[in-house]
Amino acid sequence: MASGDYTNSIKMKNAYTRPCNSNNYNVNELSTRVVYNIEKYRYNTIAKTIKKYFITPVKNGSVTFTIEAYLRNFLVNQSVSVYSDVNYFEGNIVSYDQISGEITINNINCLNGSFNDNLFYSVCLLGFNPEVIKLNKRMKDLYQYLFQVDIDVFPEYDPNIELLYLYRLQITRLYKYLFDTNLENEPEYSIDYNYLENKINEIYFYFFNLDIKRNEDFNPNNNEIKLNSIKQTINQIYLYLFNIDLNNNPKFNINTNS
Repeated sequence: MASGDYTNSIKMKNAYTRPCNSNNYNVNELSTRVVYNIEKYRYNTIAKTIKKYFITPVKNGSVTFTIEAYLRNFLVNQSVSVYSDVNYFEGNIVSYDQISGEITINNINCLNGSFNDNLFYSVCLLGFNPEVIKLNKRMKDLYQYLFQVDIDVFPEYDPNIELLYLYRLQITRLYKYLFDTNLENEPEYSIDYNYLENKINEIYFYFFNLDIKRNEDFNPNNNEIKLNSIKQTINQIYLYLFNIDLNNNPKFNINTNS
């Protein structure tokens, strides 16, 4: 090789290996740094916060904190669960800086916990956790079996609210049949458990002259079922008056005999 070619080769090598804004470089150090950074990238599906955080997530809100860096699987719009020993919520990744590890999660839901302390948190990609996938399938099957609801289609479905409206329906139909009264016209009418419990208790008092809140062992059908819930008090009075088991026919309407 001619001396001029050798000099040009050295210049080109320098141009590709010199660190930015520096006149001093070390080829071995730079190569080590590049290889090290490549090896840092990982494909974890669970990451931990780098320190304790005091976070106060709210439904449909967002939170930001810092987790481990260089995680290839943590992508925008991924669904994640975030949990500590005592707190839990789910959401979607809005952004994740693979260098700093800063992550922002929004569309927060499924909140559980007090969130009143500085804690370490773990962030888990829901789509990559086989146990979570199994649990989600079981929950979907359970909702379909118990409530005939596809929670993928109706993700906001709340069985507690649906039961409350079912109890309201059953009690208002009772009052319509027994007393020709429309409860919805009453000034104190309310769709809540206290109101509905009081109205079904009034029916028991009307027929049996007792307060079932103080007589849970009483049963008009003389079976072993205790009247310790609004569901049981409604079911047992329907069974007593109409010989109808609401467990088999929860939307039975005595006013139309169907």
